Amino acid sequence: MRGGKSDLTTRRSPWAWLVLYVSLVYASSPFTPALALALEANASGRVLLTVVPLLAVVAVVPVAVWLGHTRRGGLPIVPLLAIVGLYAALWSGLCRGAVEGVHISQYGFMSLLVLRALRDMVSVPIAYVGGVLLTVAASWGNELIQSMLPNRVYDLRDVALDGLSALLAMMVVWQVERS
Repeated sequence: MRGGKSDLTTRRSPWAWLVLYVSLVYASSPFTPALALALEANASGRVLLTVVPLLAVVAVVPVAVWLGHTRRGGLPIVPLLAIVGLYAALWSGLCRGAVEGVHISQYGFMSLLVLRALRDMVSVPIAYVGGVLLTVAASWGNELIQSMLPNRVYDLRDVALDGLSALLAMMVVWQVERS
């Protein structure tokens, strides 16, 4: 407590940001198919669905730097490019449509929020593993919600793709912190 206020009121808790983000992902579940169909129906929407995930992958690097608070040395460009290439290969090989690329990037970002929230609670290796596992759990929870919605289906393939996205995001952060 400082001056009568708790730490949670003087700064945003990483857990609060994570809960807000997961809530938004879950709340958007009923509306995603209609939005995806509308976007995939025209050329500009397809471009948006292609560019957003790629921008998300590029944005992982500065977020990784922010998470790692690393300022010395250079970024490990070759491993980072390899990870981004692996992401692109997985995306093109496993995604049925452009909207899944956005879905995958959602969970990659979520894993970064989980990692940030776990950082002060557990050791670094456990935080990385927890980042992936909690993201997979949130993805599976979203699939369970979708199984109860009339316009959605339960698909473990989505959970696997989301887990791969979380793993790739953790690899980027690890590469940045290693440098």
